[in-house]
Amino acid sequence: MGEIILQSKWGKHFNFEFYMNRAYALNRDNLKCRVCGGWLISCTPYAHRINPNLPQNMVNKVNNLASVHENCLEAINNPNADITKYDAKARKKIEDFRKRLAYSYAKTTV
Repeated sequence: MGEIILQSKWGKHFNFEFYMNRAYALNRDNLKCRVCGGWLISCTPYAHRINPNLPQNMVNKVNNLASVHENCLEAINNPNADITKYDAKARKKIEDFRKRLAYSYAKTTV
């Protein structure tokens, strides 16, 4: 039973700490998407891991999670996604998150 709580069926990063800290991050972000600024009340909020390659004991910390809409998360994770539908401020945030992701992946493969 403890294994089910500590590690979900979706992988080691989706553990009890992730679910608890995702709620704290959502509260910190005032129920708004960190990319587009839209409310996350009427939809399922997603948590973007700013650096997904941190060690297991760091990857799900609140300061590494950003509350986002599903579409914004997809725009961050897909470098080929068309982001022209977003305003300039949101495009900049998406590009910043993409750079951080690319940097974190490059750092772990070197």
